Amino acid sequence: MMEDKIMENGIGFLSCDPEKWNSQLSYTAFEQWIKKEIKVRECCVFIKMMDGELEPICHCGNVRSAHSEGIQIHSESEKWDKTTHTTLTECSALGKINFLDEDTTIQPEYIRVASDYGDRKNIQRMERLLREFWGLKQPGLLISVIGGNKSFHAPHDICLHFQHGLLNAAKSTNGWIITSGQNEGVTKLVGDIIGRSIMTTKIYTIGVACWGKTWNNEMLLRKNNKFNEATNDYSTSSPEHGTTSLEPNHSHFFLVDDGIGNRTSGRGPLGRPLLIG
Repeated sequence: MMEDKIMENGIGFLSCDPEKWNSQLSYTAFEQWIKKEIKVRECCVFIKMMDGELEPICHCGNVRSAHSEGIQIHSESEKWDKTTHTTLTECSALGKINFLDEDTTIQPEYIRVASDYGDRKNIQRMERLLREFWGLKQPGLLISVIGGNKSFHAPHDICLHFQHGLLNAAKSTNGWIITSGQNEGVTKLVGDIIGRSIMTTKIYTIGVACWGKTWNNEMLLRKNNKFNEATNDYSTSSPEHGTTSLEPNHSHFFLVDDGIGNRTSGRGPLGRPLLIG
């Protein structure tokens, strides 16, 4: 069995066993599976770090109202620790994204998942999500595009060569393109290329982004605490410092959650390769 590396901060190895890529479950059946098997990581103890413009901010990076009702509130003198002050809870963000500020007809699928999914058993859940819920077919090649997240300007001829090579590689091999999912830097360039291309064959472009640093992530939370086949409106405009919006030309997003929000948290568990298959 062949295994191909995807990227160091998202999904690590994907099984290319064709027997695993031949079935798709109904949404109703998978809804129950997701509620049971897919978890997110949230702060469970509010410890004030500073006063915000409207309300106090916890050491996890989120304001008081972003925490669940009835959350424990501890003394400011206590040191906040991600290991003891966060917990795994039921998945709270799943569906399709309708980009309000972008000229695109793509409505990518997305899911919020805990960053803990670094062992083989948990990553097999992600593989099942890909093939049975999202209905993706077995890839022939995994193309990982990793680079800086700052704005940059490459010469036109280099961009053309990169565009030609990327699209040809993806199309000729039934390949997936894996990125950070962020609407900046090299990932924005990849998204622009996909958005401009006219392809008869769909190219799967999967973003593996940090939930806590995703601008307007509250717009992606499920409504009324219910799962449904919802399409959630999402605005990419004017992201705050320390956050970034999602790139609108991707086909799928994994929003990886380490329990820290709205500030740079470091990669932590996201830096470990994850295994599938």
